[in-house]
Amino acid sequence: MIPKDQFDQDYQYILKKIKEKTQNLQSDNTIALYITPKQTDSLAPSDVIQVKIIEELNKQNIIKIVNRITYKNDNTGTFQKYEFKILPKYYEEYNKLGSVQKQDSEPKAIDSNLQLTLKPKCLEMIAKEIGHLDSEINLQKFLIGCGVDKELIEDRPNKWRMVYDVMLRLSTSDNKPKDALTLFQIICQAVHPFLDKRDEARAEKLLRRFNSILKFDSASIYFDEQEKVYKIKFEVDMLPNAEQEKVNEETSKHYESLSKKDLLFLCRPENKEKISLLRKMYILLMDVVSIFCENPSEPTTELNSAYQYLDGQVWGIINSLKLKCSSIDNFSRYPSPFVNLFSAEKFFQEQGKELCWQKIRPGMHAMYGEIENLHQVVNGSDILSEPDEQEKLNEIELTLSECKEELEEHKKQDALPKPILPIPLEVTINTPQTSKITNVVMPKVKLSAVTIKYDDNAAILHFGDQKCQLPPFKNEHYLCRTLFEHNKDEAIDWEIVYEKITGYYEKYYGKPSNIRNNWRIVYDTMQALNQRIKDTVNTDDDFLSWQEKTIKRNY
Repeated sequence: MIPKDQFDQDYQYILKKIKEKTQNLQSDNTIALYITPKQTDSLAPSDVIQVKIIEELNKQNIIKIVNRITYKNDNTGTFQKYEFKILPKYYEEYNKLGSVQKQDSEPKAIDSNLQLTLKPKCLEMIAKEIGHLDSEINLQKFLIGCGVDKELIEDRPNKWRMVYDVMLRLSTSDNKPKDALTLFQIICQAVHPFLDKRDEARAEKLLRRFNSILKFDSASIYFDEQEKVYKIKFEVDMLPNAEQEKVNEETSKHYESLSKKDLLFLCRPENKEKISLLRKMYILLMDVVSIFCENPSEPTTELNSAYQYLDGQVWGIINSLKLKCSSIDNFSRYPSPFVNLFSAEKFFQEQGKELCWQKIRPGMHAMYGEIENLHQVVNGSDILSEPDEQEKLNEIELTLSECKEELEEHKKQDALPKPILPIPLEVTINTPQTSKITNVVMPKVKLSAVTIKYDDNAAILHFGDQKCQLPPFKNEHYLCRTLFEHNKDEAIDWEIVYEKITGYYEKYYGKPSNIRNNWRIVYDTMQALNQRIKDTVNTDDDFLSWQEKTIKRNY
């Protein structure tokens, strides 16, 4: 997806280029245009964009292509030659260039006096439409082209969620005038026919869908003929005061009736039970995050398993009760703090954020406030009727209790006074000149020449007579356990190792997302184990190797 401003510049560039070529018409009144990967003109669009525009001009009967020739050159790469004739409609398009107004640096999606009044549900529905338009990478480029700071764009399991998170942040920003313009720029640019292909029918269809969503917030998109841009207008702002009050009253009644309808649904016995379970699970989830933030560099597998189970269950209940689109409370503004505990610290570092409970606590407490209010509205119970669920929560509470005891023990040890060590004395011994100091260099070990065994109970790798001790029940231990369940030289997919390391099992949670933060956990663990073996055994051989996101034992 290409923002309209950039596409307009590229489109005008090609029209002007054709105009220059008309001075050198060939004998059969055709024009020849060469398109190469390497551009000498800094203003020239890429060869892919130029081909795209020329094909569209042909499709719109602005030119008529009579010949396409592809050449290959060792120095410039593959380039193309287009031979075409100019049709009368071309001159109409070219003459429009004189009336094109210069675009301002600020987005022109809305009027300067417009106030931001779109609700989260409206933004969610529009984000789902935008998510279907292009690939994730192109959507990210599109958002940046509309003026979105790339730091606001985060990886999400699906494309529409990525777009929705950006739009929601813009709608709740403290810098409302500027971010409101950016938000409406995204919505308006998405319906422009120049976005990815000159398909006016597609754009018109999408425009109707957007307007059917926006009408619930008394808004609509229209095309400004003078400025040649799409804008958003709010019908309520254009009504006289008396009529505006009437519209507000009708809108209020609509949401009141919607709340009653939602309330009847949530007060069903089975849904009240879900809300009671949601409340208990979120309390435990906050405890898990709080404990993790005490030492984010070394999360345990048990703590990570508890986090992913609770987080998955919480959002599963929220989705089943349709609380994201409920008129009673808004749950969409409080996303999960992490994907999993093992990748959390690195993700926060890459974002330049501090991973601490003080920063995460306000959002989670606000989310719990929404849940607590809902629990009171439906008169939920403090006792769960499902014994299996209660047993699972009891297990997690036991795990958290053990983690808290370990943290307290560490704090006590850190508080103890450190022993004062004696200051070492430096002694210099003069040796006779005839004495010689001989450095003994140990020969490097070849892993192929020694017998390799693995003791899973003791978390030890044996290389002949040498032992390589692994940190028990840590990442390298779980990696070795997985590797020795398979044969030597057998390629093992990263997801299999990831399940053992993180406890994120497919049968419980589905396949883990194929994102860098996930598979990198496996890759970094492999690198750490290779280095540990090299240092312990005195070898230069890599015990493990990585290829196409698979891992295997070389020996």
